[in-house]
Amino acid sequence: MSYTDISLSELQKTMDVQGMEVVENQKESVVGSQGSCRPDQRSNPTSSQIAPAVLQCKIEFKNVPDNEKVSAFKGLLKAYQTEINNLTKRSKSAEDAFLNVYKILAEAPDPYPLLKAAVDQTVKVAEEAKEFENELKRLREENDALRTERLNETLSL
Repeated sequence: MSYTDISLSELQKTMDVQGMEVVENQKESVVGSQGSCRPDQRSNPTSSQIAPAVLQCKIEFKNVPDNEKVSAFKGLLKAYQTEINNLTKRSKSAEDAFLNVYKILAEAPDPYPLLKAAVDQTVKVAEEAKEFENELKRLREENDALRTERLNETLSL
C-alpha cells in the first residue's frame, strides 16, 4: 500500500464524520437533566441527560428518607448503568476511529526512502546536465574554431 492508496481526502472525510460523532458523544455526557430519580416521578432520560442526571440522582438519593431508599436506589442504579453504557459507547467510538486510522497508516510505507532516492536522483541528473552543458559549450567552441580555421584555409588558397 502506498500513500496514494490511502486517499487522504477520503480519510479526512471519514475522520470528519468520526470526529463529529466523538463531539456529539461528549455533548451527550455534558448536557444535563433536572428530572427526578424516583422511578415513579422520572421520565426516561435521553442519553444527553444522563451524566448530570446521575449527579442529580445522587443528590436526591442522599435526601430520601431511609424508608424510601430501596425504591429510590433503583432510579440511582439505573442512572449509573445508563451512564456506564454511554461511556462504553463513547470509548468504543473513539477506539474504532483510532484503529481505523492506525490500520491505514500502519500499512503505508515510510515515504522517506523514496523521497531521499528521488532527491538523490534529481541531484545526479542536475550534475549530469551541468556536465553536458559544459561539454556542449566546449564542442561549440571547438566547432567554431574549426570553421574559422577551415575558412582561413579556404581564403588562403
